[in-house]
Formats: sequence, structure tokens, C-alpha cells
Amino acid sequence: MSRSLCTLLGLVVLLISGGLSGSPASVDLCDGKCLGPTGLGVDSRNNILYILSTGSTEGILQKWALRTDNAGKVSLNLLSSCQRLGSGTEIGPPGPHVLLLPEGVFPLRFLRAFVADQDLILVADSANHRILALNDCPSSGTGIAGNGKPGPTFNSPTVLTAGVFTPLFDVFIHLIFVIDTGNSRVQVYEVYYMNPSGQKDPAFRLFSSSSDWQLPKRLDHPKGIALVPDANLLYIMDTGNGVVDVLQLPRPPVESFFRGDQPKFVFSFPAEGTAIATTRIYLYVVNPFGNSVQVYNRFTGHLVTTITTALDGSPLVSPRGISVDDFGRVYVSDYGNNRVVLLTRN
Repeated sequence: MSRSLCTLLGLVVLLISGGLSGSPASVDLCDGKCLGPTGLGVDSRNNILYILSTGSTEGILQKWALRTDNAGKVSLNLLSSCQRLGSGTEIGPPGPHVLLLPEGVFPLRFLRAFVADQDLILVADSANHRILALNDCPSSGTGIAGNGKPGPTFNSPTVLTAGVFTPLFDVFIHLIFVIDTGNSRVQVYEVYYMNPSGQKDPAFRLFSSSSDWQLPKRLDHPKGIALVPDANLLYIMDTGNGVVDVLQLPRPPVESFFRGDQPKFVFSFPAEGTAIATTRIYLYVVNPFGNSVQVYNRFTGHLVTTITTALDGSPLVSPRGISVDDFGRVYVSDYGNNRVVLLTRN
């Protein structure tokens, strides 16, 4: 089958699924309560949507309940807001606990042998150059990497993704992939508990860095990242080079990282944007400068369509973040309109 035919079939599927049109949905899912929304993270298991916003002076993490009525209409109900997270020893000015221009949020279900599983919320606090782990919102939070200053650990981390991989010695391995934009690299960490039965806060250790990977070009201020754990594929939006790189992770990734094996480059394709997310067929690339979201066939890299409006037909203005739930619904933070909207119904 030719690539052009694959692209045409992909567009037909997107049209049938309601990706380009449909009955009007709520214009703003957060009902005017989001000021400068950036990062989004869906927890489909608990029906929660986490929204990061720049706020007027301090960043905000909001926790929303996701609801779907019998007609399939999605709505949100605000549960809580967090503005001051972590301890004052981990961050720099303007003061203790303040989120500054947070960009990425990722809810992770931490699987633990012999004890209850635990939900973690990982936050990329970009202007504080750190990664936070929270058990809930509101929560004091724990700074698990970074110290409030740009440096070799982090320089403006923007987004992150995570996956639970093949158990090693009957212990589940949780790998976190962090875009370290200021240092033009991707860092791969393990989140773990020294004492799984009693330790409250997780630890964080570096496994691998893209600085050691064999890529056609050195990453240049990457901004977006998406992981497909079932296929061991990693997608990186390499903003400075204007491409999306597709990498095959070693199998099984944890033992391979221990051996020094690295992800293998598969192919890249031209794209403009920052945040990215994947569904079963598509790769969505958020392009704030083009006021749009580009939809690519994630297997071929061909552009399927460009979305410039929400489901209700209202235009996007400087969209920043994106997340996909387990039902394939695509949520976008429409930064310029201070709202969060749906792009697809299913």
C-alpha cells in the first residue's frame, strides 16, 4: 500500500471518528477558571484531568473530575487547586514553594509488589528548573530533581512522559522521560522507592541521556515527547531542527539501559510545533505559532490534516499543551483563549 493511500485512509478514519466535525461541545471545559493553561495530564483510571496554568503571578496545578453524560458530552468539575508545592530549599526566587511557568504534568500509577499501588503526579516546574512528585493536589510535593537554578541537572524542563515496563526480578520498573529543553536533551530516569512497604516519597535516578544516543542530528531545544509503551516507541518534537524523531527503545528497556544499550533511530519527518501526543493511529503536534494542531500518521509521518478550531468551531489561539485519554479523546490547552477544549469526540 502506498504512503499516499495510507494518508488518505487515515483522513477517512479521522472524519468518521468525529475528529474534524461534530455537534457543538462545551467551548471551555474549565469554565473560565484557567488562566494561561499550559500542560495537561489525563488520569483515565480515576477520571481526572490535571491542568497546569501560568496564572497571573504564580503557576497553578488544578485537579478536575472528568464526566461524560449519556450523549457523550464531556464536562469538568474543579476538585482542587495547588499553587505552592515543594520545599523552599529546592527552588529559587521569588520565594518558597512557588510554581513558575510550569509546562508539563503526568499522572503515573506506581505499581508496587506486595503493597498497595500509589498514584503520583509528576510536574515539570520549568522556570524553577526542577521536577516535582506529588501524591495528590493539594499536597506539599517533593522535589525529586533540580534545585531552582539552570545547570547540568535541568535547564528549563518542559514536558515529561512515563511508562511502566517489563518487571525486573518481579519489581515493576517505572521510567520517566523528561525533555530538558535548555540543555537540548532528553533524560531518562527511574522513579523508585527505597523501602516499598514504608517509604512515603519516591526517589529519582538517571538511567540514560540523549547526549549518548546515536541520532542523525543533535537535539536542538526539543519541546515535546510522547511514549508508546506497547511498541517501545518514543516520539520527540525536536523544535530547533523542525522534525519529529521516532526512536525504538531497547527491549527490555531497563536491562538494556543497565548494559549501556541506547534507543535506535527509526526515522524523522518535518513538523512544526511543541507539545505532542499519540493515539493508536495518529500523532498530534501542537503548533502555538500557527494557532493549530497538526495531525500526522504516526507510522509514516505523513500529514493527515491541520486542526485550527475546537469541536464547536471556535478558533484556537496559541495552543500549548495536549493530552489523550484512554477513549482517544484529545484535550488541548488553548493558551491564548484561557481555556481547555476538546479536539475529537473519540
